[in-house]
Amino acid sequence: MVTILNAGNPITKICVGILFLLAGFFIVGCSPSLPEPVEEAYTLLPDEVDYNFHVKPILADRCYACHGPDEGSRKGNLRLDIEEEAFAQLASGNYAFVKGSVRKSEVYHRLVSEDQEFIMPPPESNLSLTPKEIAIIVKWIEQGSKWKAHWSFLKVEKPEVPEVKKDWVAVNPIDNFIQSELIRQGLSPNPEADRERLIRRVTLDLTGLPPTIEEIDNFLKDKSPEAYEKVVDRLLKTQAHAERLTMEWLDVARYADSHGVSFDGYREMWPYRDWVIEKFKSNLPYNDFITKQVAGDLLPGAKPDDKLATAFYRQNPMEASMGSIGEEYRVEYVAERTATTGTAFLGLTIGCARCHDHKFDPITQKNFFQLSAFFNSVDEFGLGPADANRPPTLILYEEDQLKRLDSIDALIATHEAMLTKVEAGQIKDYVSSISSADQIENEIGSYSFESFEKIKRKKKVVNPFAEDEKAAYEKKSAKEKAKADSLKKAKKIEYEEVLILDKNKKSEATLGVSLAEGKRGKGVSFDHDYDYVSLIEAGWIEHYESFSASVWVNPKKSEKPHIKTVMGNSNNYAGMYRGWEFALDSTNRLSMRMIHRLPDDYLEVVTEKAIPFEKWSQVGFTYDGSQKAEGVSIFIDGQKQKTNTLSDKLTRSIRPINSYTNKYDTLPIRLGKSYRVWTFDPGIFQGSMDEVRLFNRKLTQLEMARLGENTTLPISASISTEHNLAKAKEIIALEGKLKTFRKAKAEIMRNTREIMVMEDMPKPRKTYLLSRGVYNQYLEEVQTGTPESVLPFPEDYPKNRLGLAKWLVNKDNPLTSRVTINRYWQMIFGTGLVKTTGDFGIQGELPSHPELLDWLAAEFMESNWDLRKMLKLMVMSSTYRQSSYANPEKYEADPDNRFYARGSSYRWPAEIIRDNALASSGILQKKIGGPSVKPYQPEGLWEELGNFSYKLYTYKQDTGANLHRRSLYTFTRRFSPAPFMSTFDAGNREICITRRVNTNTPLQALNLLNDPQFVEASRSLSERMLKEKVSLDDQLTLGFRLSTGVTPSPQLLKTLREHYQSAFTHFQQHPNLADSLLAVGEIPRDIRLDKTKAAALTIVANSIFNFDETYMKR
Repeated sequence: MVTILNAGNPITKICVGILFLLAGFFIVGCSPSLPEPVEEAYTLLPDEVDYNFHVKPILADRCYACHGPDEGSRKGNLRLDIEEEAFAQLASGNYAFVKGSVRKSEVYHRLVSEDQEFIMPPPESNLSLTPKEIAIIVKWIEQGSKWKAHWSFLKVEKPEVPEVKKDWVAVNPIDNFIQSELIRQGLSPNPEADRERLIRRVTLDLTGLPPTIEEIDNFLKDKSPEAYEKVVDRLLKTQAHAERLTMEWLDVARYADSHGVSFDGYREMWPYRDWVIEKFKSNLPYNDFITKQVAGDLLPGAKPDDKLATAFYRQNPMEASMGSIGEEYRVEYVAERTATTGTAFLGLTIGCARCHDHKFDPITQKNFFQLSAFFNSVDEFGLGPADANRPPTLILYEEDQLKRLDSIDALIATHEAMLTKVEAGQIKDYVSSISSADQIENEIGSYSFESFEKIKRKKKVVNPFAEDEKAAYEKKSAKEKAKADSLKKAKKIEYEEVLILDKNKKSEATLGVSLAEGKRGKGVSFDHDYDYVSLIEAGWIEHYESFSASVWVNPKKSEKPHIKTVMGNSNNYAGMYRGWEFALDSTNRLSMRMIHRLPDDYLEVVTEKAIPFEKWSQVGFTYDGSQKAEGVSIFIDGQKQKTNTLSDKLTRSIRPINSYTNKYDTLPIRLGKSYRVWTFDPGIFQGSMDEVRLFNRKLTQLEMARLGENTTLPISASISTEHNLAKAKEIIALEGKLKTFRKAKAEIMRNTREIMVMEDMPKPRKTYLLSRGVYNQYLEEVQTGTPESVLPFPEDYPKNRLGLAKWLVNKDNPLTSRVTINRYWQMIFGTGLVKTTGDFGIQGELPSHPELLDWLAAEFMESNWDLRKMLKLMVMSSTYRQSSYANPEKYEADPDNRFYARGSSYRWPAEIIRDNALASSGILQKKIGGPSVKPYQPEGLWEELGNFSYKLYTYKQDTGANLHRRSLYTFTRRFSPAPFMSTFDAGNREICITRRVNTNTPLQALNLLNDPQFVEASRSLSERMLKEKVSLDDQLTLGFRLSTGVTPSPQLLKTLREHYQSAFTHFQQHPNLADSLLAVGEIPRDIRLDKTKAAALTIVANSIFNFDETYMKR
């Protein structure tokens, strides 16, 4: 044995070095004697030590923190995760590892040293190796230090199915792999479960619903060898099976009905959930299932159904708070999608490489941002309304809506064509009749700003909950009303001061606005930031209405170029910027925007010519109601300008919506400043304005010239013709019809659904590696790419999400098939072959049966990614069909059942527990799809979150059938998930979850006993027992079988009978308690039934729902 004494002493270190050198001459190839505990552990090791399964976990857990992939934390210039560097010569001249020579391997001497300055890991790390772990490293070195890539990064190769020389039942290759390992572990499989428990187990596993009594009895009667397979085949084709698979997937997809983050407002994403159900029902090949969700919009000839699938990537939480930075959150969404891709499809913690190289896995920070580049070109904002979907979105038309739209579009096209055929020669000459601007028709507003008066008034307060509060007030008692009235009177009234212009109460200004010399007489002057004029009840136009405006402006030159709002009512980001805006851009060119929503549904035109500073200019625009950029004309000093179109994508309403309620709002036109806050330029105008004129039709060039006092404009034939045509009765009639058609179209569009989807910008956005992952700390530019350690990105793949999808389902990708099949093994057996379903990296657990995992992954791909086939393979195996009983010896040998010597047993997921109660009681509503529903939950939970969300301020419980839908359809609010679901470990869906953690708490039992939905289900089950059976024993047996799927034993039936008798006596003595119990829930009780019997059986049914066999898999 080599002993290193006082290794910190320099002389000792020299002596030790000489000893090592001499050892190299005289005992090359010999191993040092091992410390006694290490030597004992050495004798118990397997014949061959595997790097991936024995050595690497030790290095990763004890060494990688200082000698792993992260360059920032690496010490001693030693890296142990790469073969070349692990075996390279160190600066000292020594080698960490020398293949075949323990004596020459510095690592060994460091591990066994007793010197606190020499030993590794160092004492301050609080890490150490056991004798067995040291022995493993010794034996691995002795056997030649065979290095392998991480097991999950190796290409999937289908192993040979092992032979099992036992008389155990093996239905398919799964059993061969499992039973081979059982032999190695000295275990034997259990016999098959009894048929009642078996059909309940497989029915709940595959559908999430219990078998009916008829289905159980039919299976018990069918003695054919194919009986069980027939059950499996039937279940795999059901709608309930598709819903069961969807339940699992929605955790991965982080599906929710609210945005999360700060305000947790409403979003409408349920059409995506229904898409998932539909695809599982049709057994879409799983590679296509992945491809459509990653890049359905980029598929050749992509259909709406393909685009809808990409809603997968828009399930991420989204911010709405005004105090947040939009770009910061946009970058956050990109990073979240990157991390989700890693977890959902690759089983890697890729998100850990956002701020630095991954501490354990071979994923660099550059890899992270290369992968993020696939998601960085979505044209979206970081902030948006609290209660609405955000662009880009897909409009989901109903079939009848499409037909009506096609019909209306045809009428619009016909009448637009008719407009061009009216001849000017048929019309009276109106040109000479326009001699002044005062004679222009259809004026709806004229503002000269000659005087102002300061007034003090009550501050306007809009209560969005007024109707709800009124309804609640009406329900109060006289005493409660009096108290509410006194509180209302005691509330302090707030006042505000404003300027009223020209004695017109519909023309007001903030106090900083002053009067100055105008174009004619006086005008308004804007000298202070955030001052503006409001023109109330003016400019409320829709995108199908024609409109014109004119104003004289005299802008001051500012130090820093910025947008200067002339006039408009475009709202802020919380109102989706909806409205219109006439402004000067940063180069003083005129811009006109008509906005339904930014950045995807608006039109914008900008002039080529800029207007001068410090000089009066007349500016104006006309719009013809066509929803097209060509329908907008901009004028300077009465002359029509050449313009450039920046966007021509307006399809829906431009009427502003309230930034809180998202209902139509009556925002005044603002002069001098936009409504924008927190995001983009606020549009502060400095200078003067005068003579605002508004018209509810499109003015002609001649009329606009009059407004611009342009007396030098030559009246060309085209200008004269345009003016005359505008006055023609035939034209006016046609335009009236067009407005009617466009309005009808707008009404259809207003009632369509839309869902958030992925859509890339025409030109990809540049992606940068971000220092520490901070949104605005740019380092080098990166291109789209994937981690080379997994699979290099093929050169012939497109450099977009479609290329990424191809890469994910490439058969050479070692992770996707393994990760997917492992997750479905978890669904069927309770725990994955790799327990850490979301981490197949170095820190993840090793597979319990690596060969089986690879065989299943290869079989999955060879079957054309047929998930249904793989699930059948699992549930048909004798491994799955085993009894879950475990004697003490078997339990002690394998407490977690990792070797499958018995059937899996664990508590069912929350959804299955609830759905079982609803189904067994006969009140489950099996409607498929549609908006999420709100079943029973305690009052006041959502109010505790504050009133940041208008739509989700209060929990408005559903009624009727929606109370008893499958739990899959329960509304998921991220900040306040359904309490029952949370109690039974369902997540809040804020992140991608691949594995729920099962807890065991008293609160769960209390829920099953007292939750109104379970009490109501118990009552409904009691009524079903009374109606379907006559004798008490038959009633109790029926209730027990419906709930547990099992026929009660005589002893259990006796216990149930005694329980009933006790409850019956109690309710006989206290009939009022029976009334209270039977009144729980919205379903009215059947008054024809004896209430004492019904109440007593309700108590029994409630106890059965709390029985082990009901909520545990057996």
